[in-house]
Amino acid sequence: MNGHCVFWRNNTLPAADRSNFPSPIPTNTPTMTPIGSSTITDYADDFSLVYDQSANWVLATTYPQYFDGDTSRFSRTSNTSTQYLVWNFTGLTNFNARLYHRVEDSLSSLVAISTSSDGVNWTSLSYASTSPVDTGGQWRRVQVTPSQTLPIGTNYLKIEFMNGTWAWTPALSQIEITYSG
Repeated sequence: MNGHCVFWRNNTLPAADRSNFPSPIPTNTPTMTPIGSSTITDYADDFSLVYDQSANWVLATTYPQYFDGDTSRFSRTSNTSTQYLVWNFTGLTNFNARLYHRVEDSLSSLVAISTSSDGVNWTSLSYASTSPVDTGGQWRRVQVTPSQTLPIGTNYLKIEFMNGTWAWTPALSQIEITYSG
């Protein structure tokens, strides 16, 4: 369970033995309830969950047919300098990002990820991506996750899009962030 402590409540006791414990859980249904961990998904519909960003970002809404029907993605407006997005959640423990890129692009040369405890000092993070899935119009979808456990005390996650041939590739469609804070 990624090093998290999980508490669970056993609801297999007879109803008479549970009478002193309020429970909305149905009788005889064992349930595990994680304590102290939350997951939030940024669907790239606006910048409300982004803590910090460089200047050249837009919400791309065109051609959803090439992005699995997704109608909004974080996309750069310039490819002449590295552009970044930062999320800030206390006790960040994991993430899963959905990215799209053109077939001619190498994701590893266009995307860098780093973490920080204070938002000032950053540590590069290696990541793994799924095999690209063709989605039409020369676009591919990948899921990106950390290759290793995030350092204890991680509070900031930065995704950088490096200089490339085109400003609009890659595009970030959504990111799930798990944190303990």
